[in-house]
Formats: sequence, C-alpha cells, structure tokens
Amino acid sequence: MVSTLVPAETSPTPPGPGAWFLDTGHLTTSCSTYHQPLFRDEFLRGFGECLRTYGSLLEALDWEWVNGFPYYRLSPVAAPEGATHHPPKEVWDELMASHAGVQERLQNAERAFEHRIWRQELERWDRVDKPGAIEQNRRLLDVDPLGLDDAGLLSYLEECTNNVARGVYLHHVYNMAAFIPAGDLIAQGTSLTGCSEAEILGLLQGSTPDALGTGHLRERLTDAAASSAELRALLAQDDAVAALSAVDQLPGEAGDVLREFISFVAYRPVNGEDVGDTCAFELPEIVIGAIRAELDAAPLYESTCSEVLAETTVAVRAKAAPADRDRFDDVLREARLMYRIREERAMYGDLWSYGVARRALLSTGSRLTAAGRLEAREHLVEAGLPEIRAILLGDDAPDSAELAARARYRADVGFDAMPGLLGDAPGGPLPAEWLPDASARMEHALGAAIGALFGAPRDAVEEGPIAGMGVSAGVVEGRARVIDASSDFGRIRGGDILVTRATTAAFNVVLPFLRGIVTDRGGLLCHAAVVSREYAIPAVVGTANATSRITDGARIRVDGTSGQVTLLA
Repeated sequence: MVSTLVPAETSPTPPGPGAWFLDTGHLTTSCSTYHQPLFRDEFLRGFGECLRTYGSLLEALDWEWVNGFPYYRLSPVAAPEGATHHPPKEVWDELMASHAGVQERLQNAERAFEHRIWRQELERWDRVDKPGAIEQNRRLLDVDPLGLDDAGLLSYLEECTNNVARGVYLHHVYNMAAFIPAGDLIAQGTSLTGCSEAEILGLLQGSTPDALGTGHLRERLTDAAASSAELRALLAQDDAVAALSAVDQLPGEAGDVLREFISFVAYRPVNGEDVGDTCAFELPEIVIGAIRAELDAAPLYESTCSEVLAETTVAVRAKAAPADRDRFDDVLREARLMYRIREERAMYGDLWSYGVARRALLSTGSRLTAAGRLEAREHLVEAGLPEIRAILLGDDAPDSAELAARARYRADVGFDAMPGLLGDAPGGPLPAEWLPDASARMEHALGAAIGALFGAPRDAVEEGPIAGMGVSAGVVEGRARVIDASSDFGRIRGGDILVTRATTAAFNVVLPFLRGIVTDRGGLLCHAAVVSREYAIPAVVGTANATSRITDGARIRVDGTSGQVTLLA
C-alpha cells in the first residue's frame, strides 16, 4: 500500500484489522512517494528473517503507510490476522505442544542464547555486509549523474534504487542483533541490581566510539592538516560553499583523504530516514564544519571517562547479590560488544544509500526542471521509480503540478495531524510464566529494547520546567536552535543546544557542534540518547512539547540528569 496523494478524508482509517501504532521515531515528515515501497517491503523481509532466527514469538511487525505516515501492527506467531489479545492459557499450551511454527520459535530462542548467535552476526557484518555496503556506495558515487544521457541516467537511478532496497534490508536484518543484547542488559541489569534503566544503559558509554563512521580516517586527516597549508587555508575560509567546491582541486594526500572523509559523511540525510530528507552534501557549512570538528575534537572516549566508567561499573555491579555478579558481567559484556551495531547498521546499511540515491534524483530533477517539466528539482522524490521512468520516457506520468502538491503536503502536514493509534485497543503480551525460560528471556529483552527505543508517551507540561527523560548526565546552558525540518540543520552553529522532534543516526554529522540536545520524542535507546552519551553531551528526550514551548534563539538550561529543561530568557 503506497499513499501518494493529498488525502481527502479528514479521519485516517486503519489499513487493516487490529491495533496500528504510529511510528514517530524514524521520520521527521510523512514519507516520500519514492521511498515508501522500498522501505516497506525490505523492512518486512529483513526484520521478519531476524525475528525467526532469534525465536521471537512475533511473526512480523506489519507496516503500512497511512496518508504517507508510518503505522505498524504486532503480528504474533500463530495468531489470526489483527489479533490484539493473547489466547487463553489452555489454547497457548496446545499451540506450544502442536504448532510447528511456535515450536520452531521456542527452539530458536534457546539456540540464540546458548550459542550467542549475535556474535556470528557481528562477524558477518564486519567481514561481509559492512565492507560490501561501503564498496557499493563508493562505486555509485564514482559515477557523475550529470554526465549521463537520459537512458544512462535512468539505468543509474535503477541501480541506486536497488541499492536503497538492499540497504534497508541490511539495516533491519540486524535488528535483533542490535536489540537483544542491549534489551537483555536492561531487563536483567535492572532486576539484578535494582538500578534504573538509565543507570544501566550508562554503562554502555564508550561502546560506540565512531559515531560518524570516519574513525579509520582520523589519523590520516590529522597528518594531512599538519602538513598541508592548502588544506588549512581551505578550512579557514568563511565561505563554506567555496571551501567545499575547492576540495576537488586539492592535490595529493590532503585532497585524497578529504574527499574520502566527505564521501563518508556528506551522502547521508542530516536527519530522518528517507530519500526525501535533506542530505549533508546540500548543506556545505555542515560538511566543512564536520571536518573542522574532527580535527579539533579529542577522542570521544578519553581515559578519564574510562576511569569514571570503571568506577561506576564496579559500584553498579556491587548492588547485585554475589551469586548474580557473574551473570551481570556476562550480559554487560555481550551488550558492550554488540552496542555499536545499533548505529552502524543505519550508517552503512541504509542511510548512505539514501544520500547516494538523493544525489541521483536531484541531478535528474535539475534536468527536468531546466526542461520545464518540474517546478523544483526536489519534487522528483515525490514520484515513485515507475513514475520517474514514465516522466523520462515521455509516457503518461504525474505532471509538475501533481508532484508540487505532494511536496506541499509533506511540508505542511506533520505527525501531530495523525492519531497515535488506529483500530482496536491493544492487549498485553503473553505472561512470562507461560513460556520456557529462553523464550521468556527473549520476549522480555525485545520488549525492554523497544520500550527504551521509543519511550513511554508523556503528557505535555505547559508551565514551568519542561519535563522529559534524562539520558546523558550533566547540566548545560546555551542558545536553543529549534529545528523543524532537515533543511534547518544548516542554521546550527558551534555551542548551540539542539531542540527538535526526534533524531536519527543520520544527524550524527552535527553532533560535534552541539552543547546539548532536547527532543520531543524518544526513549533511553533512541538515537539521541545513544550518541549523546558517547559525546558526553547533556540530553533530555521525550519531552512531548519542547519544540512548541522553546523559541528559536532562547537561552535554556538542560539538565541531563534530572530530565528538566528550563527557559532562561
């Protein structure tokens, strides 16, 4: 199901039976027409495969677009379509005894913990899938779409589209590898120690040290800046557009490493997970700023932080009973080992492919705009690939006015126009005592991870301090930069406090500029929480209404420990 037109109905209808939840954690606007079918199909395929491999009793997270907005439905194994409540115990016992699909999941859950299958997946990621994604995206970036004729451009767009589909699949086939060790730490760590989820997840600081994916270039970039006066002069320019344009002419090793660095950071959305979102290469000040920040910044995780973490870990561990400490050590070790895949599967799995495809779409859009067939080059993302093919070939296709209308809809209609739930009221999960130990542990870990990713809905506070969830300790004061759309990220300057609805792994490129982070949405494992802990940036998430209560440019105080944001002036 692909929703492409401005909806006529005033009340959205459920896309099927059951309870459908609005996903507010991955997109900043409604989804572009180009992106919708690519995401849905590969998300279902990838996530479905890993749910089966890990033995989750969730068959799928069904996904549909309603007026361009993402809704998901929990689909348990062996349940009728749209079921919202678990069966009676006697029915469930019969399913465990006789249903082949349920029995397979129970066995797979036991195998997953016994063999720690996430370790095998991390090895496959490091040896095969991550290098393959890097190679493919860089190969596509070696092609200049402006130099292709229409036939060549269409062929290139098809390659980029297939690359996006593969990237979405890669991201979501590793979901359980990212969720289960971290969720198991939350579930068991809080139970064994009595500490809060925030305290437990704080022990993962330092486990994602390369938030931009450029750590392998850091030493080369530093050496090039020390030896190349031309590189230093380029970065010293006030005009970021001129500086970025000059990179192609920079000779020698300095030029080589700078261009490679840019290829890793520029061709990803600045925020959001859609080909329709603005990418860093469209905001030269962000790209040049990221290079400057990389050269100026100390390593994210310095030895002093390591010492503090070691002391904190000892203190938390001591709260567990002596007989439980080996178990605590085990789940913490596995979570630390796997934590980086939480961000990497997005950085390399799909976000890079979005930027590569957007580059091709904007190049095609520029050609069509010059020919009078589009109002703006960005409007081409409002067409699906079959429609783009028809436009290029002169066949029956949406005209410029139709694509402009779709673009206006995406710009004007936000998540607040959509209900958080469509359809029936949801029921609760299967009681843990009905399940074998491994399956109960698996469901508890997955539930803990999902809960920490999205956070519990919070009532908006209209007066006094803005209340949210503190996810990265510390107190900071500064100027608020309220960001409504991805294109606004170019307004961020060093020392700003970012205030936005939500962040994704894409926004890591602006992290070095920030003094603090505040979001309307998210939980303890949302992207903002993960990376703010790595950068030791005070952060508060899940405030519900920070973007509406805080004025751009206002001075605010962010307390990442208490979860409060105070308006100062």
